[in-house]
Formats: sequence, C-alpha cells, structure tokens
Amino acid sequence: QVQVPVLMYHDVSYLGHGYSKTPEIFEKQMQELKNAGFHTVFFSELIDYVENGTPLPDKPIVISIDDGYATNYTYVYPILQKLGMKAEISIIGDAIRYTNWGLSWDQIREMVASGLVSIQPHTAALHSDANGRIGMLKKSGESWMDYVQLVGNDTRTILDLITQQVGVQPQVFTYPHGKSNAMTEAIVHRLGCKVSLTTKDGVARVVQGDPSSLRLMDRIGMDFRNGSVVSVLKQFGYKFS
Repeated sequence: QVQVPVLMYHDVSYLGHGYSKTPEIFEKQMQELKNAGFHTVFFSELIDYVENGTPLPDKPIVISIDDGYATNYTYVYPILQKLGMKAEISIIGDAIRYTNWGLSWDQIREMVASGLVSIQPHTAALHSDANGRIGMLKKSGESWMDYVQLVGNDTRTILDLITQQVGVQPQVFTYPHGKSNAMTEAIVHRLGCKVSLTTKDGVARVVQGDPSSLRLMDRIGMDFRNGSVVSVLKQFGYKFS
C-alpha cells in the first residue's frame, strides 16, 4: 500500500472570504511540496496502481480543488505551469453554466489540454443545500424511489456534461461537504466513478488489488491552513522516510 495525501483547496484569489487562499500562499505551499520531493499525480494514476500495479512516483500527492472557480484558471493554472505540477478540479455543473464565478468550458478545455489539470464531477445541481437537503443526502420524508431517481439523474447529467465538453469520462466523484450514504456510493460507482472523495481530514492510502481503497478517500482541508504544508502532513500522520 502507498500513502497518498489528497490536499483539498477551493478558491485561490484575493477575495479574502473563508474558503479563499491568496495565490502567493498557494504557490508557496506547492513549492514546499516540490522541494520536499513530492510528485503530484492524477486519480487516474492511483486507479492504475490499484488495478494494474503500475508504479507510482516517489511521494505521490493529489491536489484536489473543489467547485470550479474561474480563479482556478486565473491564478492556479499559471502556478501549475510554472512548477510543472498537476491538479484535479471538481466542478459543479450549475456553477459552470449559470454563475459569474465559475470556470468556462473554454478555460476547462485549455487546462485539460495542457496535461496539468483533470476535471471531475461535484454534482450538477446538488451543492446548494436548498429546500432542506444537505448536498446529496436524502431529505426526511422523501421516498427512496424519488431520492434514487434524483441522485441518479443529477450524477448522470454532470458525468455526461463533462464527457461531452472535455472528451474524457470522469472516474472520480467529489461529494458536496464530503457527505454520502450507501445509496450515493452505489449510484456513483455504478455510473463509472471508481474513486469517491470525502472532506474527512487524514492521509489516504491506496492498496494494490483493493479497489475499496479508492472509495471515500480522506482529504486534508487546506483552506484555513496557510503555513507549512509539510507540517500539516506530519500532523495527520504522514510517514517521512
């Protein structure tokens, strides 16, 4: 088995709200990882390791960025290019289509074509917490039939949208607020997502020959951690040889 920390970010900008981190801090943390010998990988490489035993580089790490802010293109992408590092961006379908803060498909396609960015689903329209629903969870009083249909339709919508717009079939599902249940897991897995992501702080481990090690993977939230990223990894039990 291999320890693979997954670092979770959201907005990298100068907005100054809770989930935003300045480009300078983000770049400093990425440079620190690089100096410490970490190699950024895509989830597809973790899948390949688990399923086929394809070796991973030394000290693999995943940079996982949620929601699909346009600032990921403005600030994150140039830093990835400068340092030769990769990131996974999980997009909310409605944010791309209907908001002014979301990425455009042209920006997404450009980043994917660079080989430095991979795009994953973060639901089409189930991240709003509207009408008493928390993310993808079942509402009280909702029938299981209606619930399964809703989650299935939403998941199919965002998977198809990414496949059509980017030309790549996503294999990773990022749960809003990291919240899931046995039914969401069954649905996203059946629709082709081999990896699912939580927001539970911890160092993930993937096990060769064990696909379940790709399910409900821990991620270390970096939004409010602006100091040394190596110190954060040590705090959560990463073993430095």
